[in-house]
Amino acid sequence: MRHSSFAHPEPFSFERLSGTMDPMREGGPMATTSTLMEAARAAFGLLVEALDAGPVGASQAECAELLGELQAVLDFASAAQDVAIVALAAVESEWAEDGTLVEVRRAPGHVALDAPAIVSGVLNVSAVHAERRVRDAVRRAADGPEGSLLRTGLGGLHVAMHAGRLDAYRAQVVAHELEEVPATVAATVVDSLQEWFDREDGAHLRRRTRRHLARISPDLLRQRAVRARAESRLERWVDEPGVDTWHGTFPSEEACPAWAAIDALAQQYVTDGVCQHVDRARAKALTDLVTGSATIDLQVVLTTAAGSTVQPAAERAPGASGDLVLSAPPAPGSPCSSSAAGSSKRSPPPP
Repeated sequence: MRHSSFAHPEPFSFERLSGTMDPMREGGPMATTSTLMEAARAAFGLLVEALDAGPVGASQAECAELLGELQAVLDFASAAQDVAIVALAAVESEWAEDGTLVEVRRAPGHVALDAPAIVSGVLNVSAVHAERRVRDAVRRAADGPEGSLLRTGLGGLHVAMHAGRLDAYRAQVVAHELEEVPATVAATVVDSLQEWFDREDGAHLRRRTRRHLARISPDLLRQRAVRARAESRLERWVDEPGVDTWHGTFPSEEACPAWAAIDALAQQYVTDGVCQHVDRARAKALTDLVTGSATIDLQVVLTTAAGSTVQPAAERAPGASGDLVLSAPPAPGSPCSSSAAGSSKRSPPPP
């Protein structure tokens, strides 16, 4: 079996992509962009041709080596994508004096207002994800010279991605830990992590970044802790049908006793046979502890289609055909029963 290694071409840079900021100059940004586009299509074609030749059959060591080479291609492609996003974000559309719409290229690091929307459409991602993607790309690939306002200190992450040593996710993990850190400190931390990019996953890189940051500037780590505590919150959204998803961050001194109370009640639920698994028991313990310590007003609005003959769910027996979940009537004294503290209100259906 013939095996070839992935050879890295000359490193990408924003200067190569954008030329001298003069779009009319021969060999400027359009020529460079065309070259990169042709290279991307050729690389894609080579991989498709090689994979279509037949199933992959080799030793375990050769398959593992192939996996690593393909990951290097993905890492390099992510770095090239960052360069393209930086170039795209630097283009601003403006109205000229003659009433025509022209494109003006700003300095690297500038983000046009419509850049996230364009990225969202091209990559088929949500608006929030596109904004995050543009921001991450600019912080990594548009790291300015030392002393400039555009200096982020994260250029080393882009270099490691370009070399096929760091994927976009792990780069984002490190960048998140260095949020709002001075550029000089961020650059020092990234340089100290270079030897670990080839061997550690995101969780280990996160912990190592925090250790380096604590050693270099303990005050910055304390400020991060203060900011994180101030931003602690509980969020809720609908996920699977019939299920809500909660996500919360809490100060440690509040979370520890709360978790102990939840876990103790959950273990009791498992022992008593109320729940079969401890994970489900913890979820039930949380809601039981919350509702048992609160006065709740419920307003249920029943809406049915005009002329519908479907029996309303409220009139079905619990667990009957058509009921969404198997349920039981609320226990006397529970927050959802009519005798519970507070009032349970039900609005009549609309005419």
